[in-house]
Amino acid sequence: MATNKPSPLIPLVHKNDLKCLSPGSRLSDAVINPYIKLLEQRTDIPEWKVLGLDTFFYPCLARGRQDIARRRFKVLNPFEYDTIIIPIFVEEKEHWALAAVFPKENRIQSYDSLGFSHKKGLYQIFEAFKKEAASRELEFCPSAWHIQDTSGTCPRQVGDTDCGVFVLWFAERLARGDEVIRIPRFNPNT
Repeated sequence: MATNKPSPLIPLVHKNDLKCLSPGSRLSDAVINPYIKLLEQRTDIPEWKVLGLDTFFYPCLARGRQDIARRRFKVLNPFEYDTIIIPIFVEEKEHWALAAVFPKENRIQSYDSLGFSHKKGLYQIFEAFKKEAASRELEFCPSAWHIQDTSGTCPRQVGDTDCGVFVLWFAERLARGDEVIRIPRFNPNT
């Protein structure tokens, strides 16, 4: 198992944070952030580099604060990574989704277990990467990028609170260099 070193510190999970693991509860950012950071550290492909952004990255973009969101790249060049994992919490729906950037493939995708579209968010992520490339004086050809909203093809959750688990499952697969594949609906009650 390879070890990447984008983040030497993994956020601590406190005992109270684990309450979100109870049946019928939604995963919280206090559990999602450390898990995403762990994915940076473990991958089955030695040369595969994974960067996990925290749950605060996307809200900064959504509120027009690219400057704050892009601070995460101050010491890291995001274009050196194979996969960048971005958890998204959709407040008005109390729902977790995932975006992934594949800089070496010029591709940005969303993964949503309820099938919601995240095109606007994907374009906000694209604009942040375009500005980051400009600030680093890197060649960036917007027409070469593919922005894919996979809302119609993602595996679907059955329960009301399963979205966080699906986000971590999507992230796990992507961190290992796998694609998220279509699977039949899973119902844990059957």
